[in-house]
Amino acid sequence: MHIVGRGLEGLESFCEIMDLNPPVSQNSYEQICRRENAASKNVSIEKELKKAADEEVAAVDSTDITVNGDGTWKTRGHTYQISVRTVIGADTEKVIHVEVLSKAWKGCSRWRGPRLGSAFKKWHARHSKVCTKNHIGFIR
Repeated sequence: MHIVGRGLEGLESFCEIMDLNPPVSQNSYEQICRRENAASKNVSIEKELKKAADEEVAAVDSTDITVNGDGTWKTRGHTYQISVRTVIGADTEKVIHVEVLSKAWKGCSRWRGPRLGSAFKKWHARHSKVCTKNHIGFIR
């Protein structure tokens, strides 16, 4: 679904253009995204990153290692919304750390009322458990 690049709205447009039945509901889409996000944080990925870091330490025979950092951004309009950062060991050239910074999530915009009162607090309590937004401010 992310290949379309615009969340559920893009997927709906794609299905319409291709004369396909409409895709899943917003709630189902968000549930799929949460599961996909959880799967991407699989323990095996963490093990591979740890292994790469250990190899970098072994290559220089010290915990004082040299690394290179790199990053990329996804823009919407002229605003950076998502950034992926990587840290790469200088000697082994293996990725030893990855971090995704997101300052927007489609589910955040679902609340339409005032951001006050008990109804908002209840919604926010439910929303904060699934929200993947993890950055406030500029993404550079």
